Amino acid sequence: MLRSGSTFSLLEVLREQAPLLASPSPEAMLNGQGLLEGLPACVANEQHPEQVRRVCRTVARTGADIVLTNTGDAQLPRLEPHGLEERCEALNNSGRALLQEALGSSVIHAGHLRALPTDLPQQLREQAYGNQAVYLSDTQADLLWLTGVPNPAEAELAVRTIRRVSHTELVLHVKVDSVSDLEALLALHQLGATYLGVEGTLDQFKAHELGEWVEQLGILGLDLNADSVPLSETPDLRQWLSPLLEAGLAFLGGTDLRHEDFRRLQGVVADLCSE
Repeated sequence: MLRSGSTFSLLEVLREQAPLLASPSPEAMLNGQGLLEGLPACVANEQHPEQVRRVCRTVARTGADIVLTNTGDAQLPRLEPHGLEERCEALNNSGRALLQEALGSSVIHAGHLRALPTDLPQQLREQAYGNQAVYLSDTQADLLWLTGVPNPAEAELAVRTIRRVSHTELVLHVKVDSVSDLEALLALHQLGATYLGVEGTLDQFKAHELGEWVEQLGILGLDLNADSVPLSETPDLRQWLSPLLEAGLAFLGGTDLRHEDFRRLQGVVADLCSE
């Protein structure tokens, strides 16, 4: 039986505004502040709540329309090595609550889940995806935002598991180099992924005909990784992004982008949309 979930509709927002800018995960900023001494970033939800609220407000001020909860690593397999397995539900709930306290309804609230390593037992992965989806859906997150999915097979496992416990809209991001063709993405829609995104570096994206993907899928998002080449040092970002926006790219961001890279991305998008 389906658990509770939000009645939010991303499609209604996209009809009025696109692309939507999705914030980096709060994890990246929190990990850079030296607060947690090797603990998962979600622990800050209980140990440093004001800092988490501050990070949420910071990314919203830079133009994010969708802001992620600080829950990407609030999963049993990532908490258990630190003796925090009993805090899993509380850390997901507090991550959602802190985002609400910081920003109210001024942005779209995305409950962040990260894909788990595929060398973990399947049953453990299914349990972790399902539990986290329940926690974030029960707190009425607008969306479930699943990132870092390494391939369509793991995507299928995660989608099937999440759909058994939640009817909150699911935005699923798959590594772009694992996608052989559009049919593989379309199949994930049929399984229950409400919206699809692909993840990769700028060089990886350039190797694919993303403009055609956007046109054929109707709604597609991109999650940029700038670890190898910062966006601030990418002179052709505007030239590359322009045809994708013209094709109708739905949402754009980078879960692991640095703050300065997100600001660069936001500035380019703002300039292109104002033309």
